[in-house]
Amino acid sequence: MNHMKLEDLEELIEKVSDKSPSSIIAKLFLGAMTDWRTEINSLEQLENQISIFIKARPNYDSISNSLNNLDVTAYAWECESISQILELYNYFDKSMTLMEIINIVEMGE
Repeated sequence: MNHMKLEDLEELIEKVSDKSPSSIIAKLFLGAMTDWRTEINSLEQLENQISIFIKARPNYDSISNSLNNLDVTAYAWECESISQILELYNYFDKSMTLMEIINIVEMGE
């Protein structure tokens, strides 16, 4: 499977209505990718970097717990990125892993 890249998200945002769930989800992913401290070019890479950063498999609980325990002044970029990822769970079941969400988004591409 080809993982969505930054350009794919930008293209999706341009194609669909601003208020559609697809556009909102793409904007959240795009924001999370561009807010990360280091360059991230694909959703798979984002998931990998979050996994390494939180030292756990990214799901709602592990991401939320990590965010609650982070020093916002030291990790402002990561906190902003992770906050946007948590917003994705307004559109998906909280029991899903981040990779499961990514797979659903990529299948709908």
